[in-house]
Amino acid sequence: MDYNKFMRENSQNLAAFRLLARVNLSEMAFVNRERSSIQHQKVVTCIRNIKRSIQPRYYLRKLLKVVKIVQDQTTLGLYECCWIIAIQTDFHLVTVNSLKKTMEWDCAQAAEKGAPLTWTTRVGDIPGAGGSLSHKKSVEMHLKLMQETNQKGILHGWTWEVISVIWDLIVSPSSVKEAKESMLEWLTTNFVSLNKEARVKLSETLSSCTGALKGVPGYDRFYKTCLEHANYDSDSSDSDSDE
Repeated sequence: MDYNKFMRENSQNLAAFRLLARVNLSEMAFVNRERSSIQHQKVVTCIRNIKRSIQPRYYLRKLLKVVKIVQDQTTLGLYECCWIIAIQTDFHLVTVNSLKKTMEWDCAQAAEKGAPLTWTTRVGDIPGAGGSLSHKKSVEMHLKLMQETNQKGILHGWTWEVISVIWDLIVSPSSVKEAKESMLEWLTTNFVSLNKEARVKLSETLSSCTGALKGVPGYDRFYKTCLEHANYDSDSSDSDSDE
């Protein structure tokens, strides 16, 4: 929606203004003909649908394409794009909840077919329907969005509210081994980007890990990273580097 055009065309329409007054403008994407504004609109539209579980993987792919475009060009600006995504996803709480929801869909769909869910199982956006995407690709797309948009100065550290969703998926008996490995690798790579509360709580969970989880490839490296960086103070480190 072009906000200025809307105002001009409806300046004498009281009913339109009453309707507009009932709308939460913070959830709307007003666009103009500038390419950056169009990209902004695409970002907001994609995230709205992901949040509502409306073809989440389809819109996740579209969102990743926008991120790729702004990485390669200067249409919107990578930092601005990442900031919009962070705000609209509630600092990626929407993203991890989508990851959880789609993994649950895939597990339920496999059970209905009487076949075990595997890393290569074809999945779709509609529960009970087939698709052209693999379970592997679905998990990796969610993690990639978080990785690609983790720009310094935006998140101020991944929160435990977000990280706990990923951890619950790792320890879930319904998650396939390769998914656990992929998420463990993501946590290991991004551990120092977690805020202090998340790092401490994640480290504390190690004592309750089962033998099965400890046997997942990548666990040993994750365990070592937790021990080495649990008390790493990223805020202090950033402050020191700025002086």
